[in-house]
Amino acid sequence: KNKFELFLKKNNVDIIYFTSPSQYSLYLEDTKFLITVPDVDHRHHIEFPEAVNNSEFERKNEIFSKALPKALAIFTNAKIIKERLKKYYNISEERVYIINLRPAHSVDNFVYEKDKHDFNHRIYGYFRSYIL
Repeated sequence: KNKFELFLKKNNVDIIYFTSPSQYSLYLEDTKFLITVPDVDHRHHIEFPEAVNNSEFERKNEIFSKALPKALAIFTNAKIIKERLKKYYNISEERVYIINLRPAHSVDNFVYEKDKHDFNHRIYGYFRSYIL
């Protein structure tokens, strides 16, 4: 076993949740894991330099192609990304879950309280336009 997996075993970790694609997922041999994939732009938008420069395409593609097939579950935020994961990485539809990352409806009930804003401005020195 590698050092990462030995560390996990020593600390009684039996499952890991990666909140984004991580190269650490490549070191897992026996430890189960879940992973979040926010996008597949390195495959879908290769015309953008940030998707291919500095070996970024190769780095992400290696993580996705090696880690995603081993993940217990893959979380993403849109149906189109789920479809692209299936297409580009041959991932089973049943293992990809869409989680809506939009703000909760309670955000609609936000009420601006000028007194609290002025208090925070006096205490912490925030610029008035910096925080609502």
